[in-house]
Amino acid sequence: MRQGLSVDNEIKSQFALLSREEQHIAEVILDDILSGELRDFDPDKSFFEYIADYTCKQLMKNIRIFCDAFGYDPNKLYKIISYHLNEENLYQGGLYDEILLDLDKEKAKEVMESIEGIEIKSHRVKLKAQEYLKRFILSEGRLWR
Repeated sequence: MRQGLSVDNEIKSQFALLSREEQHIAEVILDDILSGELRDFDPDKSFFEYIADYTCKQLMKNIRIFCDAFGYDPNKLYKIISYHLNEENLYQGGLYDEILLDLDKEKAKEVMESIEGIEIKSHRVKLKAQEYLKRFILSEGRLWR
């Protein structure tokens, strides 16, 4: 645990240099260190490496949740997110359209109605799901709030 405390001190000393999202992840790491949840602690790893690892794990978790909700293929979604696309190049290469082919309209309708608290007409499900997909990709995997 002594080594965990050195990472703890390292994180605290560099905290102001982190983005807001990285600060949140750093707090999770600190909690995991202090609670003993971080079982595979590597004293040679910097806290920036831990932040990268935790960020990747969170992205994969978000992709699984999103794909379960809409029926998309997680491998395709991970691939398109890894390209760090923007609004102008989102549709190039056809991967976005390929992902849309996997849409499970029933699941998507149920999830979007739950999120928005309103009924979504069946003919609008695909269009709304496209909006959710676009937002998810452009935000690089952030779930709806």
